[in-house]
Amino acid sequence: MEESSSSIRLAPQIGISDWLKKNVREDEYVVMKAEAELVEDMIKAKAICLVDELFLDCKNQWQDGKKKNKKSRRAYWECLALYGRLRDEGVAVHQWWG
Repeated sequence: MEESSSSIRLAPQIGISDWLKKNVREDEYVVMKAEAELVEDMIKAKAICLVDELFLDCKNQWQDGKKKNKKSRRAYWECLALYGRLRDEGVAVHQWWG
């Protein structure tokens, strides 16, 4: 955030898909950890092809947790389907247990 004497201006924000497209070349090896919602956005933006290895944090409805945001939890088969789609895209995907 930038402050001036008369107002506060927010610095422009950039999404991870745009950042990857601007800063990563296809010949670079990219490893990242991301939550399922972000990964789905990256697939839609066609930026997932820039990721070689991904640790996917896909919370399913059966996992124990104290997080209050239950709407972000998926059916277990939805997590499996996303793993499969990522593998089809050529991404070496691993489950994040953290």
